Amino acid sequence: MKSDDRLLFFALDGVGGAERVMVTVAKQLLKRGRSITFVLIRNSQFSGASLETLLPSGVECRRIFWDGQIKFMRDLKKAVETVNPAVVFSSAMHINQRLLLLKPFFRDVKFIVRNDNYLYTLPPLKRLCLKLTYRFAECVIAQTEEMGAEVSMFVDAEKVHVLDNPIDEELIESKLRAPSPFADGDDSIKFVASGRFAYQKGFDILVEAFDMVRKRLPSPKLYILGNYEYDNRKVYDMLREYVDRNGLRDCVIFAGYTDNPFAYIKHADVFVLSSRWEGCPNVVLEAKYVGTPVAAARCIPVIGRLIDEGRTGCLAESENPRSLAEAMIKATSLEHGEGGKGVAVNNPKWIELFNR
Repeated sequence: MKSDDRLLFFALDGVGGAERVMVTVAKQLLKRGRSITFVLIRNSQFSGASLETLLPSGVECRRIFWDGQIKFMRDLKKAVETVNPAVVFSSAMHINQRLLLLKPFFRDVKFIVRNDNYLYTLPPLKRLCLKLTYRFAECVIAQTEEMGAEVSMFVDAEKVHVLDNPIDEELIESKLRAPSPFADGDDSIKFVASGRFAYQKGFDILVEAFDMVRKRLPSPKLYILGNYEYDNRKVYDMLREYVDRNGLRDCVIFAGYTDNPFAYIKHADVFVLSSRWEGCPNVVLEAKYVGTPVAAARCIPVIGRLIDEGRTGCLAESENPRSLAEAMIKATSLEHGEGGKGVAVNNPKWIELFNR
């Protein structure tokens, strides 16, 4: 018999923003007595950190491997049949469209999907697949008003819910107790960026901007956090070549993956977002929560609403290294906030969506 308390979350087996949102939601639901199973989807060639390291106690964890489309669809169907949940939830668009193809087999199961990015960032065929499959969902979560309007063009508007990404306050507060990751006595001006080493994140724009910054500020340093094995190291190798060619090796630090980026953000002078596009960047919300000034490219409209220009950060033109450099320099003059101030409390509608 189906249990109304049983929830099934399908997530990529990594520690990206979409996956961390799912963990944060799961923690809130666990406190309300829900039973949650995570199915972690892993590519056999992926070597990054596993999402399992972030899952709270009390969550059942299973894995399936993406080894061909037909087998993958069978594994998805078998997972739903085995867990027999009241609600299925996914937060990656290429997983969403495949799960929703199974909806006709599970008419009494509620399917909730969340867009992890804008549709315009996808190739035409993938956009078409989403438009055809999203009509099967009971709920579609959009991260911003603009994303919600985009989805509402082909999904009934009453199904679309615009919800800010939740913030894992307990996790952040526990991580902020750690000491500074920077060396004692290092009085350099410290910029920190964080994310996958992917074209989307604009780290090439960032290091070019930093090259301009270091000519105008005394002894600045740039720390880039993240797994640089992503995308077969293509982005990392390109960045390393630029750093070496321009004599930046001593002041651009590729710190690798860390399970505590919050300590870096807290003790930095400025957090930098250089992305070409985002859904709604968790790292900006988290930097605001920590209280660190942000220099951010206006890669999507919501950035201008998240940052209070001249108070919580400084804005730059998208894909413009010179503009980003100016924002980084201006942001160094801003005071750190108290932390947690001005950041919205997690929206209770997140929990309401999972009620039958």
